[in-house]
Amino acid sequence: MGQPVRGHSDIFLHHVAVFSIEDSRQVKSEDKGRPIAGKSKFIILAADFFALEAQHALLKVLEDATSNTHYFLITPQVEKLLPTLRSRLEKMEIILTRISDKAGEEFLALSLPERLVFVGKLIERHKDDEDSGLLKKEVSELLNSLEVILHKNLHNASYAPRDIC
Repeated sequence: MGQPVRGHSDIFLHHVAVFSIEDSRQVKSEDKGRPIAGKSKFIILAADFFALEAQHALLKVLEDATSNTHYFLITPQVEKLLPTLRSRLEKMEIILTRISDKAGEEFLALSLPERLVFVGKLIERHKDDEDSGLLKKEVSELLNSLEVILHKNLHNASYAPRDIC
């Protein structure tokens, strides 16, 4: 737990059944420092349940987060999070049975340079949009697809989280 995702030293994945105060402390230590390989650092916290004391500690971590550090909380029980914690998050509700993982599989099949080209083309396609709504929608669908793949693979006993990248 709390190990960088293979292939990227700025992405940390924590996946536990119950997120504890110790997990929050580890996240706090990972939040310190600057990104190593890129401009941003990503900390992904996936748990079926976030313990109350861990939420309080996590709230403090989020309030004092270093710049360019982005947090993603993945849980099936958003309503069980403290209201003060929820107020600092943007909720993305994912219904796993309705989302295709085809886009994510195609994206993951690309090499890193091809992924960068893909993202560049995506942005270029929407450069003349009057607002960023269509770009946000397309990016959201891709991220949802990647999350579906992550969710499926995390529950596959033969899969190790470091195998994502």
